[in-house]
Amino acid sequence: MKLRQTIFLGFDEAQDLARYQTDKERQSVVNTLKSLMENSVWPVGLLLSGMPDLKKIVNQDPQLARRVDPIEIGRLHSIRDVGAVLKMVQKYVDRARLNVDSSVQSEVFAMRLMHAADYQFGLLAEIVVLSVSEALFTEGLDAKLSLQHFADVYRDRNGADRWMNVFLTEDFGRINPRLLLDNGNDTDAGGDR
Repeated sequence: MKLRQTIFLGFDEAQDLARYQTDKERQSVVNTLKSLMENSVWPVGLLLSGMPDLKKIVNQDPQLARRVDPIEIGRLHSIRDVGAVLKMVQKYVDRARLNVDSSVQSEVFAMRLMHAADYQFGLLAEIVVLSVSEALFTEGLDAKLSLQHFADVYRDRNGADRWMNVFLTEDFGRINPRLLLDNGNDTDAGGDR
């Protein structure tokens, strides 16, 4: 770490560091994390992000818990977080220097976006970034970010037909955004329709 001048080391999906391990093995992982932070020659700050099971790892050792500044991002709320989601999309649009279509500035759009991300902040941010990228790659610097860019990203990520696309169908709340290749036919196991 010192040779690379690493000041912070990030572990995404950090809950997997100790998945399927015994208490002793989990404690070994915790001890390794603490040793990175306590190294007398080159201490490294840790950025641990992940699902709720990460709390079990951090709370397993009081010394590690004492060294952590926790930030928990809960699930998005379909009504309460509409304004914040629209502001976030606008910040990405501004950063990319794109124009924005009115179709991605409405409350209904924010609700669709949150539903597409299963109300998880990280997934929502990923969908926004991919949609901005889609606009830039397909239309260049003069692109106008629209609902269709989000629909294209959802189609590519989920493999869903138009009528099962959260961004295009009227009754988007009925769609489970976590299912891949779901076109509403539960009896279809991937065969021809």
